[in-house]
Amino acid sequence: QPSIRYHSASVTETADSITEWRSHRRLQSGRMSIQTFDYKQPRNQLPVGMPSLNEQGNVDAYEVYDVLDHYSHGTFKDGERLVRQRLEAIEVQGKTFTGNSTCRAMYPGHTFELTQHFDHDRGSAEDRSFLLITVKHEGSNNYLSDEAAGYTNEFVCIRHKIPYRHPITVPRPSIPGPLSAIVVGPEGEEVFTDELARIQVRFHWQRGDSLPQGTTWLRVA
Repeated sequence: QPSIRYHSASVTETADSITEWRSHRRLQSGRMSIQTFDYKQPRNQLPVGMPSLNEQGNVDAYEVYDVLDHYSHGTFKDGERLVRQRLEAIEVQGKTFTGNSTCRAMYPGHTFELTQHFDHDRGSAEDRSFLLITVKHEGSNNYLSDEAAGYTNEFVCIRHKIPYRHPITVPRPSIPGPLSAIVVGPEGEEVFTDELARIQVRFHWQRGDSLPQGTTWLRVA
């Protein structure tokens, strides 16, 4: 991977360099949990959870809980793989770097080593290696004008050692049609209703082993 130095734009350059460098930290969820549903094994929803490896200080580790499509994972090992992939998509947004440069060879997926930066030079070689995520190029031509030609770009990157996963965007949930659920109630009750004659059900995405946790009251048509 090539080395690109951090250098002021106020002086004459003999080689392409990074002229501006900024770091950004965003708090992310500290845990990811998923489960699936198999109508042949309604009690075995294969719940899998995993904490994030991001170091975010002494903050609450809020959880992302997602119920995947039916039969999304048939084993605990497959579920761990899915959770790890989703966690990596969250963790990659935890710390990013942006900057400006005159490096015309930059493109997404390109890696480089940052040199001569007052902060990163004190770290390890691994921490000075970066992966470009986006690059926005801007160039000007001096044809038929007296202005000087020039080139610059804006870029976003992460440390190369961080596995890159594209952020997962989840659309707002919708109900396309009827949904199935399991009727629940106190042990020994054949049909259990409340004072409004509603039954108690647990949808396949709801968590909870004891009543009334993870249940919903529904009117019966």
